[in-house]
Amino acid sequence: MTRLALLLLAALVLQTGCNPYVWEVNETTGEELGRSLGALILLGNRFDNRKLVQGPHAEGSQLPVKVARQNVILGGPEPVDIDSDTPDVVAVERPGDGPSTSVDLLFLSAGEATLRARSEDGGTLASLLVEVRAVAGVEAFLFEDLVTDRETPAVRLDVVESSRVTLVTAWVDAAGERLTGRGLVDAATDRDDVITFDYDGQRRVQGLDSLDVLVAANAPTGDGTLEIAAGATPAASIPIRIHDAADLDSIEFTEIPESSTQGHVAAELFAGDVRIVGRDLQWFTGGVDAFDPDDELGEGVVLEYGEGDPTPVTACLGALCAEVVVPGEPERIQGARAGCSVAGGAAGLLPLLVLGGRRRRR
Repeated sequence: MTRLALLLLAALVLQTGCNPYVWEVNETTGEELGRSLGALILLGNRFDNRKLVQGPHAEGSQLPVKVARQNVILGGPEPVDIDSDTPDVVAVERPGDGPSTSVDLLFLSAGEATLRARSEDGGTLASLLVEVRAVAGVEAFLFEDLVTDRETPAVRLDVVESSRVTLVTAWVDAAGERLTGRGLVDAATDRDDVITFDYDGQRRVQGLDSLDVLVAANAPTGDGTLEIAAGATPAASIPIRIHDAADLDSIEFTEIPESSTQGHVAAELFAGDVRIVGRDLQWFTGGVDAFDPDDELGEGVVLEYGEGDPTPVTACLGALCAEVVVPGEPERIQGARAGCSVAGGAAGLLPLLVLGGRRRRR
C-alpha cells in the first residue's frame, strides 16, 4: 500500500471513529433547506446526521432514518435491519413486512433507547443511543428568515391576501433545548374563514416540523391569532394581521454573503415600515424602466447569481417593482416554495446599487 493510500485510510479511520456504519436522517433535500444554513442556525453543533438521529427528539414526533455501511475499505457485512431495544420509547416502523435499513422512528415517550443495526444472521453491527424528551414549548421561525440568516422567532405575521407563509417549528424541552422530530405540529386560527394550513409543504429544514399558513384570495383585512400545538399540547400563540395589498409600497433587497462563487439576494416586501411575508416576486433581467415583461427569470424570493459582469435585475409584485444591480450573471430564482442551499455569514443590506421600489404599470 502506498504512503498516500495509508494516509487516506488513516484519515478515513479518524473521521469514522473506526466504525464502518453511518446513521443518517433519510430525507430528500431537493426542495428543502436541508443540509444548509437553516438547520445549522437552529441546531448548532447537532447539525450532523449522526447527532440528528441521536436527538434529543420531541415526544410524539417521528423521523425517517437509515443505516448503511459507510465504505468498503473498513469492511464489515451489510446491515439488513434496524430495531430498538426499548420499543415503548422509540418504536421502529418498517415500510413493509420484512426487514429494512430505511425506517421511521416513532418517539412514543420520554426516555432513552438503543437502535441496533442488524446483520443477516441477527448479529448487532452498530448501535446508537437515542433520547426522547417531553415538549414544553415551541419556537416558530419564518422560512424566509432562515434563508437570510436570521435566528429570531416569529412573534407576529403580517400578510396580505393570497399569501403562503412557511413556519419552521423547533420544539423545546423544559430547559429550552431544541428538539428534533416531525409530524407533531398542529395549528388552529380564529380566522379560519380565510386562513387554512398545509402540513406537506415543500419548504423544510432537515429534521424539523414545518407548517404552511395559507391566506385566501380577497381575504378581508383584520387581526387574528395563530395557535401552534404539539399534538394536544398548546405551545404558542402568534398574532396575524391581514393588510390591504394596496398598502404595499416598497421592495427592499438583502444580500446573503456566500463562501462559493454563487451569490444570493433576497427581496422583501413592505407596507410602510411593516415587513409583509408570504408572497413570491417575479424577477426580470434589466432595470425597472427597461426590463422586458416576457423575459422573466422566475418567481420566488431569492435570486442566485454567479460570476460575470454587474447586471441590473428587477423584482415585482404586480405593479410594484424595484431594481438592484447584482455583481454577476443571474442564474436562477430560488423560490419561497423551494429550498435554498445558502451558506454561512450574516445577512446585511445589499452594499450595491439599489434603485428603490415604486409602482410601475405593466
